[in-house]
Amino acid sequence: MEKKLRNIFRTTQGVDLFKDALAYKVRDEFRAFIALGFSVQEAEDMLINFFENAVGEECDRGVCYLALAVTEWNAGRLTERLKQKP
Repeated sequence: MEKKLRNIFRTTQGVDLFKDALAYKVRDEFRAFIALGFSVQEAEDMLINFFENAVGEECDRGVCYLALAVTEWNAGRLTERLKQKP
């Protein structure tokens, strides 16, 4: 698990989380939900429900939470729920 996380963050240009296919999918799905008119909270709920139930490894769920938080942050919409996530 630790090795996978280190590889995600090790790049010559800084953090490149979205090279991970799962992180990329989370970001794209969040953007799609927002474009379809869902609120940030609704989009977040749907994505968290998906990766809590469908993603098996704890490491992968961590990538999902991080990708969602970065995506929300970049959109200026980071929720308290993700700010408080350990």
